[in-house]
Amino acid sequence: MVLFRGLALAAMLLTVPAAHAQFLFGRLQPPAATEANGPSLVPSVSASGKVFVFESTATNWIAASPTGSKIISVDFAAGNVVNLSTTSAGVAFNGNSFGPSASRTGRYTAFETQADNLGVGVGTTGFQIVRKDRQTGALVLASANAGGAPASGSASGQARNASISGDGRYVVFRSDAGNLVGGDVLGEDDAFVKDLQTGAIEAATLNAAGQFTGVGIGSLSGQSISDDGRYVVYSTSAGNVVSGVGSGTPQVYVRDLVADTTALASRTPAGVPASSQSDLPAISPNGRFVSFRSFATNLAGGPFASRVYVHDRITLAISSVPLPVLNAVTATGCRESDVADNGVVVMTCFFGAGIADQAYLHIPGAAGTPFLISSDANDVPGNQPSGSRVAINANGLSMVFDSRATNLVGNDTNAASDVFILADASVIDGLLADGFE
Repeated sequence: MVLFRGLALAAMLLTVPAAHAQFLFGRLQPPAATEANGPSLVPSVSASGKVFVFESTATNWIAASPTGSKIISVDFAAGNVVNLSTTSAGVAFNGNSFGPSASRTGRYTAFETQADNLGVGVGTTGFQIVRKDRQTGALVLASANAGGAPASGSASGQARNASISGDGRYVVFRSDAGNLVGGDVLGEDDAFVKDLQTGAIEAATLNAAGQFTGVGIGSLSGQSISDDGRYVVYSTSAGNVVSGVGSGTPQVYVRDLVADTTALASRTPAGVPASSQSDLPAISPNGRFVSFRSFATNLAGGPFASRVYVHDRITLAISSVPLPVLNAVTATGCRESDVADNGVVVMTCFFGAGIADQAYLHIPGAAGTPFLISSDANDVPGNQPSGSRVAINANGLSMVFDSRATNLVGNDTNAASDVFILADASVIDGLLADGFE
């Protein structure tokens, strides 16, 4: 497939649950171009594993590309590259776009933008959240109250950090706007869930008494809502979000929008809250697993834990991801993560001793886990930081990360961050038949 000729076959066999899978690894590149002529970063992958979206200032992903940061969609199934930062009429945005999140098939993408020519029927300013339909081209405003008025929060917290449900119906985002729902007068960041079918919107970050907390939430990840739109994960230091959990220490919570309940995820199996800061959560598409970072000393793992934990919402078990070791150097810790429906985790880990941040894949129960994925075909780690964002699809066989490394594939000379994928050959079906070798 000419669009993706920058991909190269990795000499890499990873043990996955019940099978050994051969993976394809490589850098995403524009059509008919040697490499992107600007940075591409903050990627997301659809639950199907075949559509990748990311932000980029490169101008050679599409013909007649506008300047500035735009959201690019690369669809392996359809074999096309699309600029999503356009109005329903196809007019390019006049402002930057950031932080995409893809739906189950990749048809819909939610993201934040500063453009004010959205053509959504109301005037907008500052950061707003939109949803783009890649199939029809339709663009709708997600950061709006039930009457359609856009979020009116502060310049830094107006509407940020979009995450989208599998069918594209629900979009969750962070905002300090006071005009999205009634009674929100405290001016703090909350998580709001917009139903783009009915227009309804609700706050997902109320305390046990159903009230706004007066303490803001942390940044939301690109995977903050489950595939069915039922569960939302977030972190906050507010007290009484769950009865009996005090304030002051950031904890990770899961909101059940159907049952109208909130549960603590940063906890021991016995229900004791994490003893220190817990944040950067992500939820698996099926809503079972929550991965997050924690500095707690009372969770599983002991002194060799990576600070990335996985909470099983069904069994209430919590497990720690081991610290990776690279060239005899043990990582200092890990931070951003994403988790698949089977508990497989991708994450970013950092080292001392002159070793750049690296992206890793953790497969529970596999010998040697976690596995370095930001490496070349000879397992040489990236020579520049990788993983400002990492993402994984539902079955854990397709993952994506960004990297400034120049040694992961050949002929990387653009001196810019690029997007790299690692995917099982069965996910990227048709690639060989379409001319990829």
